[in-house]
Amino acid sequence: MKYIGFEIDNETHENRPLYNVKNIRSGDYIAQIFWYSSWRKWCVRFNEDSVWSEDCLADVRNTLLKLGCGISPFDSQTAPLPAAEPDLLNR
Repeated sequence: MKYIGFEIDNETHENRPLYNVKNIRSGDYIAQIFWYSSWRKWCVRFNEDSVWSEDCLADVRNTLLKLGCGISPFDSQTAPLPAAEPDLLNR
């Protein structure tokens, strides 16, 4: 993760931790990962003024996949996660 980092928030949502996504360079919080019980999945809400590149979105996706598998997003010892589906526009 070159440009973004993840931090545990002091607050919780639906008895689960919240994870803040932070721009490493500016220190700004640009998104938050949370448990969405209606979907029974980890989801992300982006700040409306944030701009995202493909590699940063991939970092967020990998973090969501780790959380979905019960793996801490801070655990760097885990096996690589599956690659994203190819972009439909590039077929």
